[in-house]
Amino acid sequence: MIQSFVMTGTLADGMTVRLDDPLPVTAGRVAVTVTVLEPEPTGGPRPSFTEWLAELRRQQDARGFVPRPAEEIDADIRELRGE
Repeated sequence: MIQSFVMTGTLADGMTVRLDDPLPVTAGRVAVTVTVLEPEPTGGPRPSFTEWLAELRRQQDARGFVPRPAEEIDADIRELRGE
């Protein structure tokens, strides 16, 4: 059975494609079709979700953000549910 995946990435040079996310397959030969996308309006590629989340956490740490404890969140949920 042929598996097919549509991914986005960045062409680093004429021989290297850096994908935004990992492929769900093991190493081996593949066929690659390249479609040139228009540049992002911001002027660069968008970060992957994991990169975006890491940057968000870095910024929160830099400004001293302390997340609410799980117990506090759970108590609020129980209160909303009327438990």
